[in-house]
Amino acid sequence: MRHFKHDRKGQSAIEYLTTYGWMLLVVAIVGGAIFTTVQNQSNLQSSSGYAGADVGVNTFSTTGTGELALEIQAQGSEAVEITGISLTNPDTGNIATNTSVNSDFVPLGESTSVRLDGVSEGDSSGQYPLNISYNTRDLNGLQASGTISGSFDIDETD
Repeated sequence: MRHFKHDRKGQSAIEYLTTYGWMLLVVAIVGGAIFTTVQNQSNLQSSSGYAGADVGVNTFSTTGTGELALEIQAQGSEAVEITGISLTNPDTGNIATNTSVNSDFVPLGESTSVRLDGVSEGDSSGQYPLNISYNTRDLNGLQASGTISGSFDIDETD
């Protein structure tokens, strides 16, 4: 049997496609797994929008008792007094508020824990406007507005 030069090229091309085809399949599967992981991490909790404000949100989480626990930090140039917090569900319009927070001044760089009633872990992730009312030693009635991202259900208000 006679082998022609183009027969060897054809066999070589098929071997090349087979070998590197498997490699491309593996890369596609790994890439898909990484993409899925990154998409699932979009449900992680985060806060934003407090740059330049005297207060900010360090951490937050829902409790098993239907509350949202927030760590509010004094991050401006002086101590702050947290006077109220409100969290709004943009889809339903439900608002969770807390106006009975600790009235002690929070020293600069330190934080205080605040809880909002009527907030539980939800099924779908979203961005929720969070407004913090506060006073400094010299100014009263200040507001800091930002958003927190996570999965929350806010009970209907009366």
